[in-house]
Amino acid sequence: VLTHLAARGIVAVSIDADVIAHDEARYAERLTALVRRHVTEWEARQKGQKPSPLPVKGKMDFQKIGLLGYSEGGDAIVDVATRLKEEGRKVESILAVAPIVQKQRKTWPLVDIGILVPEYDYVAPNYDGIVMYDTIPNDHDRLKVVTFLEKANHTYFNRAIETNDVGEHGTNYQLKHQLEREKQEEFLRQYAADYFYGTLNRAETSLLRILETRPQPNLMYWHDVTLRAQLPQSISIMPNKNEA
Repeated sequence: VLTHLAARGIVAVSIDADVIAHDEARYAERLTALVRRHVTEWEARQKGQKPSPLPVKGKMDFQKIGLLGYSEGGDAIVDVATRLKEEGRKVESILAVAPIVQKQRKTWPLVDIGILVPEYDYVAPNYDGIVMYDTIPNDHDRLKVVTFLEKANHTYFNRAIETNDVGEHGTNYQLKHQLEREKQEEFLRQYAADYFYGTLNRAETSLLRILETRPQPNLMYWHDVTLRAQLPQSISIMPNKNEA
């Protein structure tokens, strides 16, 4: 994913949050502190105040920050975005990959929100990401999109995880037809690059073009998907549930 983002001119940093992953009570709080520290360090490199492994002085735009979270992090990253925006950070978009939702929230940060949900998910079998999408209000000027990737599993989105949740808990049919790890990883790379390049730079990408021209696409990057989205400035013609 980092390579694909870099190819689009996006400075991408991978943060190892494994050390705080099991602190469920303070996970979002500690993850926010971890992300904040990395942002602050790269801001210092942008200003030339700190040595950098790459020549990035004057080349980064901290008015456009995107955040990606996986599994538990896919839910916690919403809290991170909320807290950073309250501090004045310019978080513009987030991408939740196979999120596990710990709590239903009443408020959402005003950012573009993308959600990627695998079909054969035995870690979040209730498709928490779809529930998350339905919870996001429709009355804000933002993009919200949920993409249901058929035959994908939970663990193949993370190369650091060697187990196959379909192999451990799924059926023989699912195991036979599930996506290969390399294909699922490639889908994520292309999706994330398209999503962040489009939302951070307001540029046209294949993903955003699909959303604008095909309300119900069933194929993306040569893989079967089901996609639901609300574009900025769109108006829902469905009645509010509270008013029905």
